[in-house]
Amino acid sequence: WEQDANAADVSIKSGGWERPRVGPGPTNELVGVERGQRYRRMGGGDIVVSDIGLGTQRWGSLDFNAPDEKLCHSMMDIAVLEHGVSLIDTAEQYPIPSGRGAPEGRTEEIIGKWLKLDKTRRERLVIASKITGGSNVNARNIEKDLEDTLKRLNTDYLDLYLLHW
Repeated sequence: WEQDANAADVSIKSGGWERPRVGPGPTNELVGVERGQRYRRMGGGDIVVSDIGLGTQRWGSLDFNAPDEKLCHSMMDIAVLEHGVSLIDTAEQYPIPSGRGAPEGRTEEIIGKWLKLDKTRRERLVIASKITGGSNVNARNIEKDLEDTLKRLNTDYLDLYLLHW
């Protein structure tokens, strides 16, 4: 990424889109625009996300009109690969509703299978996931649930891990 003098526009130096790499700065700072997609700093650190993100709560759920794995993969192809969406929000508890045939964690598995198709896809994303809140939130369960999330997502790190209360 190259920033212009106004630090509002960026361009790709080499073929293909990739997540911008910038240092720390003010929260919500506009750090770039590519193909009409704006990218802002999350917090005061170096995580930069697209203004538009993908919410995945119903992906693979038992709802009659919920997207199946194939459609979810197509949505990620279009949003991430074609239009530079860089934020995916998911949770260990998804899909909702869940049940037999659509267990909790299924949504993370769908995303993980898509990531596994091309290892460079992970570099394009900021992935946020959540642990479900309640009396289960303790150091041991946070570590175990995070490890399970990483396995389902086929990655070795998360960019953001939240408490889903």
